[in-house]
Amino acid sequence: MAVRMVDPLDLDASFKSPLAWLRESLSLGVREKHSAEELAAARKEQAEKGQGSIFDSLDVAEEGKEDASTTASADGKKGLSMAEATRQSKKTWTEHKYSTANFKISHRKLNQLGRQIAGQPIDMAILQMMFSEKRASKRIKSMLVVAKDHAKNKGLEERKLIVGTWNSGLN
Repeated sequence: MAVRMVDPLDLDASFKSPLAWLRESLSLGVREKHSAEELAAARKEQAEKGQGSIFDSLDVAEEGKEDASTTASADGKKGLSMAEATRQSKKTWTEHKYSTANFKISHRKLNQLGRQIAGQPIDMAILQMMFSEKRASKRIKSMLVVAKDHAKNKGLEERKLIVGTWNSGLN
């Protein structure tokens, strides 16, 4: 059995020791910049192998449109580029989530109110909070009204809105 001894400080050795490799990779020096042709060829080769970046697959045409040119979409929304306007008009919402800041009230009291309105239509939940004598009910009622308005703005049908779940944050 033959063993070859390599000096870790010898940079001319055919086998690079871990110390030599570390010194070489961490040393200060001028880094070579690859030309645009070399980068394009490397990206093309990676794309053929299926190892390309997800960002390389984006359309280059969209980058040119995103500059200061804004147009009105078919919906009449001004200030959006055509790509953004079409993305917004195609999205159909099926739910709406809304939450408030932390209440300074017992989580048990909040859970009682939450269980009272969970699973009910939003109008019934608002009505429940209107006639509740608890201090937190006013804030919950206003939160439900705002959530209802936001859901209508998303295009959800008002009569189909149901309060799904309630989380007081401590359960």
